[in-house]
Amino acid sequence: MQYFVNKISQMAQEMIDVYKSWPEYAEESFNLSKKMNVEFDNIVVSGMGGSGIIGNVLSYLTESYVSVSKGYFLPRNITKNTLVVCNSASGNTLETLTLLKTAYKMGCKIVAFSSGGKVETYCNRNKIPYQKYKMLNSPRSSLVFSLYTILGSLSESIGLPKKHVTESIRNLKKTREIIFSSERNNPSSDLAKFISGVPICYYSPKLLPAALRFKNDFQENCKRHAMIEEIAESCHNSINAWEQPSDINPILFRKDDDHILIKKQFDVVKEYLESKKVKYMEVFTSKGNLLNALINPMYHMGYATILHAINNNIDPTDIPAIRFIKARL
Repeated sequence: MQYFVNKISQMAQEMIDVYKSWPEYAEESFNLSKKMNVEFDNIVVSGMGGSGIIGNVLSYLTESYVSVSKGYFLPRNITKNTLVVCNSASGNTLETLTLLKTAYKMGCKIVAFSSGGKVETYCNRNKIPYQKYKMLNSPRSSLVFSLYTILGSLSESIGLPKKHVTESIRNLKKTREIIFSSERNNPSSDLAKFISGVPICYYSPKLLPAALRFKNDFQENCKRHAMIEEIAESCHNSINAWEQPSDINPILFRKDDDHILIKKQFDVVKEYLESKKVKYMEVFTSKGNLLNALINPMYHMGYATILHAINNNIDPTDIPAIRFIKARL
């Protein structure tokens, strides 16, 4: 178990307990999901915040064309053979609910997922295919409930092999043993300790969903800014900002099997940062299929943000700014 320098609130402890059980929750959600065989031309995935990251993950796991819609509106390339996947952990997300209603009026193919709420009510009233999953503590803590429920329902439709899912769950169990039982060689503790200012995550092209998840987790849990940028693009703009002293902490987020050009780009960026005496940290994903390469860093990097928050006397569960916005919409 990790050593915390500050007292842990009851809600924060509940969040930690949910993270500890991620592998079991993932397995349970996948096995209990109702299989849906849907034919479609393209996919739109709707969701916000912790629910919206599912769209980013799906867009990398299937060869089908996937649009990720984080807002009120459907993209322009919509037909009646478009599959619209709506996901809202709370079931009451205004943007997702608005898009769901628009998709229904346009006659699109729809499947919806939530822990209940207005999404469930609307789907039941209008006979829209719907599946309910658990939400524990918060939407971001409940990522595996929504992700693995949706994967269980749509894996055959999107062509995702079951063995990729089971491999990812096995590796979640291995990751848990490392991040919850060891202080040495612990990627979560190491990352939490490394960050002292504002983190910027330079990521490999296929790792956008995990990088985005880290940014969102850090902003919600730690109440501080965080940035992400694809490594190749960064070399044409933001890298120049290191010419001046900064409190930014660069994280090089990589895959072992990156394309040779991407590996070269990371090596050159490392050389440049070292020439400027800028401390950086490298984070490598787990080996295996792409789902595994995405969910495992979401696990240990997400837990790192909880460690960082608590050890800086910040409650990771509290979201006052988000409550402020929602109360006025």
